[in-house]
Amino acid sequence: MKKAYLTIGEYGKLVKDISSDIGSDEVTELRRLKFIVGDNYDKEEAFHRVSKLLLRTEQSVSQCYVMLTDLCNFRCTYCYLENVLKNPDKSLTGGATDQVIEAILRISGTKDQFRVIFFGGEPLMNRSAMFDIIRRLRAFDSEKFEFFLVTNGSLVTESVAKSLKEFAVRVGVSIDGWRDLDRLRVSVNGKETFHQALNALILLEKYGVETGISCTVSKENCKALEEVVDFFYELGIKSIGFNLILDRQGERYAVSDPKELAYYMFRAFKRATELGILEDRVGRRRGIPLFQENPKVYDCPAYGEQVFFSPDGRIGPCQAFYSTGMFQEQLTSSFDASSSVVFQEWLDMGGPFKSNVCMNCPAIGVCGGACPYDVYTKTGKLDFVDPYFCTFVNEILKYLLKYYYQVSLSRAALKRSPQISIPNS
Repeated sequence: MKKAYLTIGEYGKLVKDISSDIGSDEVTELRRLKFIVGDNYDKEEAFHRVSKLLLRTEQSVSQCYVMLTDLCNFRCTYCYLENVLKNPDKSLTGGATDQVIEAILRISGTKDQFRVIFFGGEPLMNRSAMFDIIRRLRAFDSEKFEFFLVTNGSLVTESVAKSLKEFAVRVGVSIDGWRDLDRLRVSVNGKETFHQALNALILLEKYGVETGISCTVSKENCKALEEVVDFFYELGIKSIGFNLILDRQGERYAVSDPKELAYYMFRAFKRATELGILEDRVGRRRGIPLFQENPKVYDCPAYGEQVFFSPDGRIGPCQAFYSTGMFQEQLTSSFDASSSVVFQEWLDMGGPFKSNVCMNCPAIGVCGGACPYDVYTKTGKLDFVDPYFCTFVNEILKYLLKYYYQVSLSRAALKRSPQISIPNS
């Protein structure tokens, strides 16, 4: 994860020094960093040695997704769930809720922090179950649990906003930009939903609820993502999660060229950074690992770090597979992820650091692998290698390396001229 920048002249001198076996300071330093290795260097042995240190070898569950209901009052045209389910009619109630709470308490065990994420469908269609779970988990331990809600915003009322604030629930509202860019998000009767989401943002801000944006990137808004960031900034938003369209259901809405997608998403990240907004897809997932020199081993927490509870009593590692029924098992009082065949299969999948296919990829340290669900819908097999995603991540890496160099120059200038201001990386 180290970075070394050379001018063309410096690179030419370096090549001469190496060919002449001159032990200059530059050559010595690059040898230390393993940019230069000997002819007998065994790269496969080194790769597997490093991988062994990085890869997770046992379940370490630190978060869960609780699907409160598969019902939704929206029919967003790219939705990988509602457009697949034939008869969404399941909600978490009664004994099933008790079972989920008991499982969360067992799974969270002695962990200091455990994240609980509520989603759907539209989770606020079953908000009574959500607040019941929150109250009971808080009663057990008032500090351990962090609560998050992903919602389309249409059912956020004054009383809901007050309760969300009371229980310190962080909220992600789904919206793809201003009205003209948000038209793929429609209600069940086909009407626009923009103003419902906007009203939710106003109410959540009014009651001081920590709120971010969940923005799906499609052909509709891709080229305007910089301006979309400005729009969200004007709304007082401090964090944005950009979502890539999953599954073949949404292919006609997805950005077909991964290089184009990377270009516009990087520009959005850069603009968000300038405005002090935390951007998730490029910044947190790729930029931070690169800048802090900590490899991104897993992009998906389903590799041993999360569980998903369905509204019909099943549990699995990945919520995206809910509608298929695959990679799920019945939740029982004896459930243990470490002894589950399903969960072990996902843990063994491993990600790029377990794959010789990925060994020579420059972006391996910032990748974490493609979405397994997305790959499965395209290929019929559970995997994390996808040519589209590989191209996207490699393009992002190129942009981040240039950005990192520019930021480094700016920091050097800042030391000489304190009045110069640069964004945090």
